[in-house]
Amino acid sequence: MLKGIAALSAESGLAVANVFHAGDGNMHPLILFDANKEGQLALAEEVGGKILELCVAAGGSITGEHGVGREKINQMCSQFQADEISVFML
Repeated sequence: MLKGIAALSAESGLAVANVFHAGDGNMHPLILFDANKEGQLALAEEVGGKILELCVAAGGSITGEHGVGREKINQMCSQFQADEISVFML
């Protein structure tokens, strides 16, 4: 995961600080961007989505300890099937 995040960081030009619970694999990547530069927020969100997709590909989850909010909602379909997501909406 750390190698994959480092590659995404290099590719995007955005620094990523990795903070995590080493014992349980719970990751909290901090994507650093300048909100005053046009497009940097969107780029940071894109990198965040790719990190979540890496997590799923490695057998992990996008949900973490705090669930899924606005930041992670677009990657729900990376981990769950349509019928599972429909149950979540009930």
